[in-house]
Amino acid sequence: EQEEVLSNTDQEPNMSPQVALVSLLRLASSSGRGEFATAVQKEQAAEYVDTLEQQNPTPNPTESPTILGKWELIYSSTQLFRSSPFFLAGRAVCDTQDQAKQYDWFCDMH
Repeated sequence: EQEEVLSNTDQEPNMSPQVALVSLLRLASSSGRGEFATAVQKEQAAEYVDTLEQQNPTPNPTESPTILGKWELIYSSTQLFRSSPFFLAGRAVCDTQDQAKQYDWFCDMH
């Protein structure tokens, strides 16, 4: 099975948000929401997300009322269980790199 490889030089220089979104959705659906994504696919997804972030027309999107509501996770660059609020909160309290490594070890064991 040959993997399609797209790099920054292969993509349109000014990819539209619509193209980036559709590309991200396709990649997410073909990789189990990122769970089975290859390193190349994860890099592609990061490029699509970067494009969407750079071209977001909403100033201060995290403070906008449009962010309120029910969301569905469509792609994760980490193991899906680590995207839960429980694991995110655990990682957030790590003050040092050593604590973060220890927490990552804990997650890997579960």
